[in-house]
Amino acid sequence: MRIVVSAEGEGPDAPVDPRFGRCSHLTVVDIDTMEFRTVPNSGAMASGGAGIRTSQEVAAMGVDAVVTGSLQLLGGAEMCMPGDNVRLGVELISPIAMDENVRFAIREGGRTVGSGVVTKIIE
Repeated sequence: MRIVVSAEGEGPDAPVDPRFGRCSHLTVVDIDTMEFRTVPNSGAMASGGAGIRTSQEVAAMGVDAVVTGSLQLLGGAEMCMPGDNVRLGVELISPIAMDENVRFAIREGGRTVGSGVVTKIIE
């Protein structure tokens, strides 16, 4: 089985980067032989669509699983397109002040690619 890890640097000891599309490196590990190779993430510096570009790169690697941070489209959605309304579950890396009904923006590559309202805080 081969996995890919979104990593903050090169090598098997690099920490996992929770930002899949913006991680600096992708480390591919064959868990049967423990052989690995690390490649720079070509989508990391993209002005937009970094997650899509990284997903395409990972798909071309033919890996069986991805290890990254926590992100989740809720309600069974597998993909969303511009104009779609979706429920998104997010696990924050660092705590911030947050209340229900607060508006937020999703930014990628210096652009706002989505926005929403906090409906529920799970502690």
